[in-house]
Amino acid sequence: MLNKDLYELMRSLANYESFISCTALSDRLYEEQYDMELVLRFILLFDKEEEYLKKFRGDVSNYLTDEMREMARNKKFDYSHIEKAFKQTFDILNQALGDDSFKRYISERDEFVGGFYLPAYEIIALGIAYHYQNPLQTNEISSRIKNIWSDRTYRQWSLMGRNNTRSFSRVIPLGRKEFSPQ
Repeated sequence: MLNKDLYELMRSLANYESFISCTALSDRLYEEQYDMELVLRFILLFDKEEEYLKKFRGDVSNYLTDEMREMARNKKFDYSHIEKAFKQTFDILNQALGDDSFKRYISERDEFVGGFYLPAYEIIALGIAYHYQNPLQTNEISSRIKNIWSDRTYRQWSLMGRNNTRSFSRVIPLGRKEFSPQ
């Protein structure tokens, strides 16, 4: 194990009740440790600058593995801001929408449908987390999430596939803009 502290942080965050409630993953996804992958995505992407995100191309799995190893090698890395951003993000989402947080929204029916949707996680969780030091009020979150589903850029890039880092440079900044307190 490269870094026991990093692993313990990730496991702790994956077991965080608000995260579990918001993601509402299936038993199969838990068996595959998809919860840990989602935590890793959060840790690696929530505060990265746009220029940094733009330089990555190709398979997300390789990116996640390489970046996790790099972070794990840094034994002096301070994880406290990550934990604070994570817990605050999922507490807000849990209060606002609970297990609807990362489902598709159908505006014609004013309804969230289906199961967990990764592109929604990337734009919503990472967008909210980016502003964790100055977050939106909980009552604003639901309407902003609904707005995302009508955005053409989001719809275009969210359909590109889950293992494509090209969408990072488009979707993550869109979430940051949508959940900006200004």
